[in-house]
Amino acid sequence: MIKRIIIGLLLVGAVVAITMSGLKPKPPKSTEVNLAKASKADITRTVSAAGKVASSTTVRINSNISGELVELLVKVGDKVQKGQVLGRIDPARYRAQVKNASAALASAKAEIAVSQVAVVKAESELKRIEALVQKGLASAAEQETGNHVLESEKARLVSLQQRAGQSQAQLDEANDFLSKTTIAAPIDGEVIELDRQRGERVRGSDLGEDVV
Repeated sequence: MIKRIIIGLLLVGAVVAITMSGLKPKPPKSTEVNLAKASKADITRTVSAAGKVASSTTVRINSNISGELVELLVKVGDKVQKGQVLGRIDPARYRAQVKNASAALASAKAEIAVSQVAVVKAESELKRIEALVQKGLASAAEQETGNHVLESEKARLVSLQQRAGQSQAQLDEANDFLSKTTIAAPIDGEVIELDRQRGERVRGSDLGEDVV
């Protein structure tokens, strides 16, 4: 009987101990944290919204000259850098213009050289005649003729110099046109539209037609 009582007490004590332990407050669950060294950095913020994406700058590249588009080196979507060649217009016609203008300028310079010699010769002849007039060995008519020859040679030289200036201007213009047969990107960007394709004819921007 004593054994049963002791066992009963032990059992009761165990039940009480278990019950009391269940009533104790449980500690809160631990929270995991990540530790890192403090540093300065950019924070990216993403915003979702409906709308249309448009470039801040749009440049339409026009042809300043007319001709066949013999090269088109880009397509829609290509990224390009400032100065990058986008295409070429047939340069044959403009090379011929440069060649002709160069020849005309060279001819004018050659004639100027000949005319300068003629002016020097006329000046020398007039001085000789003037000296003879002072000695009574030449007439005033001869001196007048010498003056006329000199003035005529000077006028011819001025005319040739003016013609050379015109030839130089034509050469400069021809070289400018030739340089414009190469179409280059004016800024860094992306090709978003092509209005012309290789083999098509383009006209100058004065007619409002775009190349790319």
